Amino acid sequence: MREQLQALGWEVSPGTVYGGLFLIAPKGSPEGHTHSRYIVHLASGLSYQRLLGLLRIAQSVRKQVLLASLNSSGEILFHTVQDS
Repeated sequence: MREQLQALGWEVSPGTVYGGLFLIAPKGSPEGHTHSRYIVHLASGLSYQRLLGLLRIAQSVRKQVLLASLNSSGEILFHTVQDS
């Protein structure tokens, strides 16, 4: 999954500090310093309570939750989740 995100143009770092699998940020900001935009987490086995916790954390640090799942062809799909 890390390689797929990097191939799509994202910088990938560990996401454990926010309870996720990865943090991702756009590559090459003009200032040379990037801030992560998304907390990536696996959708498989994610409980409703855990999802709510991730959304609360993401909101407090101004990030969005990006859920990763596999389709029937084995491709990784990414889904954004927003709290309203």
